Amino acid sequence: MFSKIAGVTAAIAVGASVTVAGAQNAAVQWKVSEGGNGHWYQVIRFDSPISWSDAMRDANSRGGHLATADMQGEGAFLLDTARAQSGWTGPYFGPWLGGYAPTDQSECDVNSWRWITGETWNQTLASWCPGQPDCGGERYLHFWYCGGWNNASESGDYGWGAVYTYLVEWDADCNGDGIVDYGQCHNGTLPDYNGNNIPDCCERGEACVVGSYPVQWRVEDGGNGHWYGTLPGTGGNWYARAIEAEQKGGYLATVSDAAEFAFVQRVSPWIYYLGGYRIDPVPPNDPTDGWRWVTGEPFPYSLRCTGWYPDSERWITAAAWQDCLGESDNSGPPYYYMVEWSADCNNDGTVDYGQILRGELPDINHNGTPDTCECIGDIYVDHAINGADLGALLAYWGPVTSSAASRACDLNGDGLVNGSDLGILLAYWGTCGN
Repeated sequence: MFSKIAGVTAAIAVGASVTVAGAQNAAVQWKVSEGGNGHWYQVIRFDSPISWSDAMRDANSRGGHLATADMQGEGAFLLDTARAQSGWTGPYFGPWLGGYAPTDQSECDVNSWRWITGETWNQTLASWCPGQPDCGGERYLHFWYCGGWNNASESGDYGWGAVYTYLVEWDADCNGDGIVDYGQCHNGTLPDYNGNNIPDCCERGEACVVGSYPVQWRVEDGGNGHWYGTLPGTGGNWYARAIEAEQKGGYLATVSDAAEFAFVQRVSPWIYYLGGYRIDPVPPNDPTDGWRWVTGEPFPYSLRCTGWYPDSERWITAAAWQDCLGESDNSGPPYYYMVEWSADCNNDGTVDYGQILRGELPDINHNGTPDTCECIGDIYVDHAINGADLGALLAYWGPVTSSAASRACDLNGDGLVNGSDLGILLAYWGTCGN
């Protein structure tokens, strides 16, 4: 142990508690196309020292594990990542790794070390600093000042300095599609409503089908925090799909730039309607040639395909096999439409739809809008739930018909006006907001 403190001239301040530091670097992938394994890696930094065991538990809570280096070139990639993401605290203390020695008597035997994943420890791939590993109850692996490995005590605290970071690795592929789940959770191809980097479909024991679930374009991944989902149409044309999108609490998705379009292409493999339309007649000198988004935001005309469909057709679609927007007429294909959810009715800085999916906000009537932002049971729309609403509900008791009044009485949207709806109405009885 004393060989590790030789030459140290300044102590590093040690914090009082273990808390994650504010800003973290984005995870990086060791791409197969670059000779890697397709796994994802990230340095996690704390405001105070963290032990190896706490680092292991934190990595597991993120859906990963402490990084291992069981493949040729992986150790060099880990080192490059640790350096690029400021994984060192001072010149000596690099991040924890997923290596350990089974007993206090075995840490100085290079052949006794193990990876926490159970992968084979290949001593020929080891990258120990000179004189390491040494003895003295130091059974846990981390990067050291030489750019190689060092063994440390479980606390990682030397008295004059300590370990503040660890390297997490994500390699799980719960749906067996050959792609690491972490990347799919973050690029918008599989849902992760609870943000634990494990696809929700795997947690629920369901088949994970790209395009079958709403997904978020996360702010930490360069997105806008909005949610997107591709749904099958129930008949009708672009107008009908636009109305359906609004009934679900969103709107036909819009595309502001190439980055957003790249995201929506990943969300779904199908051709689907977007929220673009062409006004007629086209205004003179209109740089967008008359094209508009339903939200009124600027239309990126440069993304539009030229000649894919005749210019006279007026409805925007997107095709994952096209690197641009296309046009369609107002009947027939496409049979799908993409909904975008961006509303934040309670002004808490988080899109409401995600909070509904995570169970943080109730949505009894399944309309994509939190019940706290609506007046559930206000059938007469007079900002109160009272006898008039009760009378209407009883009058339309039974299966829901095509009448707007009948549909308004189906408070939970299950196709029936019955005791469930009556219970909801009574639960919200009184002036809205009380």
